[in-house]
Amino acid sequence: MASISITYYERMAEDAASQSVPIGEEPAIKRESVTYTTSVQSETFPDNARFVYVVATADVYYDVGTNPTAVAASTRVVQDVGIFFGIGNVRNRKLKLAAYDGSS
Repeated sequence: MASISITYYERMAEDAASQSVPIGEEPAIKRESVTYTTSVQSETFPDNARFVYVVATADVYYDVGTNPTAVAASTRVVQDVGIFFGIGNVRNRKLKLAAYDGSS
């Protein structure tokens, strides 16, 4: 069974010249792993999360929303390739990530 690791960050890291770099500033706010075949939702994103890093053990289709369902037309990420995306201000939005393997 495939799984997706989700890491939540409040800020991006900065280099020595105080320039933002595309990596999350540790420590992360939260980390979770979701096992999926059919569309499965993560826990609700932390209120202070602004950036999310995902990497999966198999190809994954994902969608983000308040009650998301991932389908074969959702955003695709290939196995073992991590990506970052921003989610803006999530306070009171109760966002989740849905993951699907694309097989059914």
